[in-house]
Amino acid sequence: MIRIEGQPILTAAEMRAAEDAVIATGVSVDTLMERAGTAIAHAVRRLAGSNDVLILCGPGNNGGDGYVAARVLAEMGATVRIAALSEPKTDAAKAARAGWSGPVETLADAQPAPILVDALFGTGLTRALGVIETTSQASNPRRSPRTRGPRIGRQARRWNLAGPPRPRGNGPLLRSFTPSSPPPSSASP
Repeated sequence: MIRIEGQPILTAAEMRAAEDAVIATGVSVDTLMERAGTAIAHAVRRLAGSNDVLILCGPGNNGGDGYVAARVLAEMGATVRIAALSEPKTDAAKAARAGWSGPVETLADAQPAPILVDALFGTGLTRALGVIETTSQASNPRRSPRTRGPRIGRQARRWNLAGPPRPRGNGPLLRSFTPSSPPPSSASP
């Protein structure tokens, strides 16, 4: 376990092991996704208030968490949009996508929003991103007008997933958290 800004952070391998242990007890991936997405939605609502939200969804379970978060935020009365990198690839992510009744924009066509939730990639990412990394860098608030406010990262995809966290790409996410740890108390960096 590593500490960043005084908070314990699990490595990607530790997080996968923790999720596998929970699944081994009989909890389904769908249930975990529902819990994660709901936790994200509540944290976003606390941080974002009534601001519009744009959620960037990837093709895996991290993207599925984003679809659930969007659905829950919409149920809470938030104005929320989704921009997806591609169609979901996992069964759980496909089910989460099916639960979202709103439109899905392409990542390239997404318009700015005051709050950006990054649900593009999670602990399952084990390869270099190549063109996808170049595309996803558009979500970096220092390099793109896609967001005018806080960026909330579902998981820190800019960290090296093979071992201890090391900044990759354009550096760490701003105010990143996962549903298993308490979200930051304010949106200020």
